[in-house]
Amino acid sequence: MELFREQLESYKEKVGKEKAKSTYLGLVADYKSALLFLKDKKNVEDIALDELDKDFIEDYYNWMLGTCGSASSTAFGRVNTMKWLMHIAQEKGLIKVHPFTGFGCKPGYKRRSFLSEEELQRLIHVELRYKRQQAMRDMLLFMCFTGLAFADLKAITYKNIHTDSDGGTWLMGNRIKTGVAYVVKLLPIAIELVEKYISVKNGVRPTTMAGYGTVINLLKKDPFGRKRIDTVKISDAKAWLIKLQQKDGKSYSSIHTIRGVLRPAFQLAVDDDLIRKNPFGFQLVDVVINDSIKREAISREEERKFMKFIKEDAHYCRYYDGMYILFKTGLRISEFCGLTLSDIDFKNHRINVDHHLQKKGKHGYYIEETKTASGTRGML
Repeated sequence: MELFREQLESYKEKVGKEKAKSTYLGLVADYKSALLFLKDKKNVEDIALDELDKDFIEDYYNWMLGTCGSASSTAFGRVNTMKWLMHIAQEKGLIKVHPFTGFGCKPGYKRRSFLSEEELQRLIHVELRYKRQQAMRDMLLFMCFTGLAFADLKAITYKNIHTDSDGGTWLMGNRIKTGVAYVVKLLPIAIELVEKYISVKNGVRPTTMAGYGTVINLLKKDPFGRKRIDTVKISDAKAWLIKLQQKDGKSYSSIHTIRGVLRPAFQLAVDDDLIRKNPFGFQLVDVVINDSIKREAISREEERKFMKFIKEDAHYCRYYDGMYILFKTGLRISEFCGLTLSDIDFKNHRINVDHHLQKKGKHGYYIEETKTASGTRGML
């Protein structure tokens, strides 16, 4: 036991430098267990090294399992501690032969279950009342996503966070227990990825930006928006889009718009080597039912009846001229409202269309070029 005490003192001096405090406390528990065995079974508090043999370690192992009711994994660990001490005794020349050679035991480790993706999402979104609980939850999630131990988490400072030349964020340091270096890529969640994609888009029209905002608001409310991008599989993406239609009541056109934002956003992650495959790189029509209703153009008879109503109605008659032009030219309402005298060639009976009138919240009305090249046209 004197050798054991010497090793405890040596470990205590190295705590916080080369050794973890938890390792030292484990050795203290092993020392107390061995001391209790000597008092209980041998009625002594110490024993000479040359008195140790295979029978001693076997009695110690059975005593831990029987009298103390220790788990087999605990008994296995404490037997290994005793074997380690005998190796030190050999190195120091205190004994010639290892006394516990030939004795073996196996730990009965329980199979550890892991949190499922669904359980992680529930943990992310659970509402906690107290800030302390919220902080504990966030630390647990951080350890789940990075694979770091609690001791490693406590040691993290801003010095451990590094940014590479491509703007990627990395967590770098050394494990507290083993000193082994770790490098962890900090990946964004789905909503952050979409926001990053939007931030690098140039020349985006206000109406398109408003559509992006709608998708972001959806992701903020939906658990899918909190998923880490490297955990999103193709099956997850398909299941989510199906859920939007069947459970949330989104139309095919709305889902088409949402997917139109997410697919290039995830492609950006592929291009940045954050993920290997785009989970939204599939044909939407193969996954979601196209419930769009085909628009039918009104007949000439229906047009005449409608125009007759407009012309004869006391209120709507003021819009007759505008309605007539829309029907006869096929102009969009925004194109018609954006027309000026300079756009009309009265001599050649021609209308030039190269812009339209738009309106957005606080910005009010503004003139914008046609969305596509084919939208710029002239008509007789």
